[in-house]
Amino acid sequence: MIPTGVHPFSSKRKNVASGEHRLRMLELAIEGTPGVEASDIEIRKPEPSYTYVTLTELRAQYGEDVPIHFIVGTDELMTLEKWDQADRIVQEFGLI
Repeated sequence: MIPTGVHPFSSKRKNVASGEHRLRMLELAIEGTPGVEASDIEIRKPEPSYTYVTLTELRAQYGEDVPIHFIVGTDELMTLEKWDQADRIVQEFGLI
């Protein structure tokens, strides 16, 4: 699981927990859950995070045999058509 880094559509949001705090909250939330891990792949980047790039980097890191799933909330799903490479995300990774 990955906390979002710099979101390209909402980089001006205020009062958002730091990346480090969001990563730690995620680690606590998934603690003891087999097969689930937290990654700081996006919060380490100073530039905006694009989902397709992140998913592609994860595929390269873990290999083709490891399934990578993209979990998206309804709020973000409603704007999916505006995302960079949205069609490729759905075709290559699918959505949960």
